[in-house]
Amino acid sequence: MEAQLNYARKFGKHDVTGMLLYNQNDYRYNSELARRYQGLVGRVTYGYDDRYLAEFNAGYNGSENFIKGRRFGFFPAFSLGWRISNEEFMESTQDWLNNLKIRASYGEVGNDAYSGNRFLYEEKWSQISNDYYFGSGGKTGIYEAQYPNLFVTWERAHKYNLGVEFTLWNGLLSGNVDFFHEKRNDILTTYLSRPEWVGVVMAAGNLGETKNSGYEIELKHSNNIGEDFTYTVGLTYSHAKNEIISMDEPANKTDYRKREGHPINQYFGLICDGFVTEADLASGNLPVSTFATGEVKAGDLKYRDINKDGFIDDRDETFMGYSDIPETTFALTLGANYKGWGFNVMFQGVDNVSRYYDAEAMYAFVSGGKVKEHHLQRWDPSKSEAHNLANAKYPLLHYDSFGDHNQRLNSFFLQDGSFIRLKNIELSYTLPDQWIKHVGMSSCRLYVNANNLLTWDHLDDLVDPESNGSNRYPIMKTVNFGVNINF
Repeated sequence: MEAQLNYARKFGKHDVTGMLLYNQNDYRYNSELARRYQGLVGRVTYGYDDRYLAEFNAGYNGSENFIKGRRFGFFPAFSLGWRISNEEFMESTQDWLNNLKIRASYGEVGNDAYSGNRFLYEEKWSQISNDYYFGSGGKTGIYEAQYPNLFVTWERAHKYNLGVEFTLWNGLLSGNVDFFHEKRNDILTTYLSRPEWVGVVMAAGNLGETKNSGYEIELKHSNNIGEDFTYTVGLTYSHAKNEIISMDEPANKTDYRKREGHPINQYFGLICDGFVTEADLASGNLPVSTFATGEVKAGDLKYRDINKDGFIDDRDETFMGYSDIPETTFALTLGANYKGWGFNVMFQGVDNVSRYYDAEAMYAFVSGGKVKEHHLQRWDPSKSEAHNLANAKYPLLHYDSFGDHNQRLNSFFLQDGSFIRLKNIELSYTLPDQWIKHVGMSSCRLYVNANNLLTWDHLDDLVDPESNGSNRYPIMKTVNFGVNINF
């Protein structure tokens, strides 16, 4: 249910608008308890002489996921703008500076969701079959599956932005430059520093804190040559870095294993120092792998014993590479039109990102699957060690019971996920009006376009670099032919 009021009025150079919106949601699915939310949103804008601009937004939202007294949260936001190019002292620049605007904003938004879990303030009970026995028959048991958190409430994000907009030489060059900073606190996350008393899991709490900051640049150049040829060039570039400030990690946790201070989703695993060699085996100094149920051989992966205890286990895992969230994204667009002919092309890419691929897929050969061509580049025991060290891209394949030593999340299979891609390209032709008006058409456009034709990456075309490690999809290339007709 929604109800909305709007207001707009102009008083000379003063321009005022307002909006008030009430919404209430009651969603029911089958026998599930109804999901209910309630909120009141308001907005007021003010402009003076198209030079000084201000806006205030506020939301007062309620969620069923919190206990009475903590269900509603107030989330304000405001922004200020100054169109400098409209000031009298800028009149001498109007022949080349058409628009210059500075803006700043601050806002808060809330989140009440945690991994699909509802009613974190309620204790939860679960039922399990054959939990205990009287005689020979198993009986159903009921146990407390979640200890309630009465103090849980809204997660908040505080967003800051400072930006500049400009247009030069009557549109020959225009763009935006934005600097942003976001801090999230009271993030709903699992307790890590508290034990699970008597087997009961504590409900999530407002424990997490992160920050994210960076900048975005958008530039566009448009021009025409003569009366028939027009073209545009666009460039976008953004760079952002995030960091986990707090997530309730134990104070005595080993520093190299703490996620606090590292980017969100940074890869965490074993550091690989190449392949095990005959010299490593002969030295007797090779750490014992707890992940190998069989004998470690030349050609298996050699992991770094970070804590120097003589064993390779979970305590040797640490951070490696970048996150799976790119720090840098960019795109270049080109477009042109000439006497009904149109051409558009877009390149896009990312940098400072890691992808984890093919550690499991390479073992399809062992389980009876077909050998992939790239698997032939594995360590071959029939060839010399020198040859393998120079050419092998995959470790030794085991046919015996060996465990998952070579398949652990590790730096050997962590790839540079940066790429540049010809995302799409299109050629079109719009038929002249005198050709189509006799059949009642108002427009007719023929086109051919293609997506993902070319990709330059570091993944040997095995997978799409935009997919993550759990979705190893190949690069999908498509070509379309079509016609748009309007009557």
